[in-house]
Amino acid sequence: MNSLLTIALFWLLSGTTAHNFLPQDILQVDPLSPEQRLETVYDSPHSKLEASIHPSKGITWRSSQRDKNVALRGRATQSSIYFEVLWGYLSAAIHANDGNVDSNFMHGSCSSTNIEDSAWWKVDLLEPHKISHIIITNRGDCCGELINGALILVGNLPENNGNNNPRCAEIKDMPSGSTQTFKCYGMIGQFVNIILPGKRVHLQLCEVQVFGVPVNS
Repeated sequence: MNSLLTIALFWLLSGTTAHNFLPQDILQVDPLSPEQRLETVYDSPHSKLEASIHPSKGITWRSSQRDKNVALRGRATQSSIYFEVLWGYLSAAIHANDGNVDSNFMHGSCSSTNIEDSAWWKVDLLEPHKISHIIITNRGDCCGELINGALILVGNLPENNGNNNPRCAEIKDMPSGSTQTFKCYGMIGQFVNIILPGKRVHLQLCEVQVFGVPVNS
């Protein structure tokens, strides 16, 4: 058996992911019989390679899609909408999951609640997802410190606007205009909430990206 095919089988059977092999390595394999033929399938940088063994085709390499930003198709709501007469309703909840990471509030792509106790923002993902991580962009033109102390919640409980769900992470120190990633390690939930418990301030978010896959996919 060709030495490279032997190595590939060893890695596959030992549980190592197939993307340890480079495309050029696979393409240099000597021609094999139809029963042992290697097939290669490559996708975008947002995918990874996996391998399976077929009785007649040998090893088949194929791509599997990684987590996507599922917040883009979610329905966002928040505890209140801040209204400023000069600028109008720049602060609606949907501005925090519109795909625009501009951190300048005056450009119209950030959300903001009124000054209130325990202000919150929520995105309904429409079905339960297994969530790997959440990326948050803070307001950059002012007031970035207001988000410190916010909790990120993930779960399926709709009660109390989703604010009874388990905690994924806490935002402890997030500079103005910065973007931070918070790992949720596969937590399951339809709702992702960000809440400032026990604080009486605006909750301002310039983008919330939720990366995961549907549980039933």
